[in-house]
Amino acid sequence: MVGAKSLLKKCQDKFSDFSDVQRGINLPELKSAIEAVEMVYEDMNNTSEFDWDLVPNLKG
Repeated sequence: MVGAKSLLKKCQDKFSDFSDVQRGINLPELKSAIEAVEMVYEDMNNTSEFDWDLVPNLKG
């Protein structure tokens, strides 16, 4: 859980300088999806409870 939360934070930091669509990826949508995953992780104690449908799908 600690590692997953750390990776989510790193993702948010890396995408913070970007907006709009970059290389066919809708960044506002992606950032929102990352935030949703982070919120779910905050309340979770066991990774087996994770809903994998929350993972963003990069379309492009």
